[in-house]
Parts: sequence; C-alpha cells; structure tokens
Amino acid sequence: MFKHALRTIAAATLFCAASAQAAIFEFGALLSGAQEVPAVTTPGNGSALVLFDSASKELV
Repeated sequence: MFKHALRTIAAATLFCAASAQAAIFEFGALLSGAQEVPAVTTPGNGSALVLFDSASKELV
C-alpha cells in the first residue's frame, strides 16, 4: 500500500508538471509509529486518503 501511495504521488506530480488542466489528484499515506521522529513502538496504525481538486484548490 505504501508503494502504491508513493507511485500515486509521483504520478500526480508528473501530471501537474505536464498539464495545466483541472483534475482531481489522489494522495495516500500509511501511518505507523515507525514513521514518527523519533520512531516509537506502538500497536496503533492508520491510513490517509486525500483528494485534491486543482480547479477549486480544495481538498474533497
């Protein structure tokens, strides 16, 4: 899932640079204690999915 999120972000970035048209961009992230700075040990985890509308410049 994390690799998919990185690919999505990379594709969205490239698409922004190549096109001036309005679009909906999808960004994803996995959340865990290992990603904290400094890293922590925790059973908690999560995920995020964010959609950005480039025409209205709003998160949807």
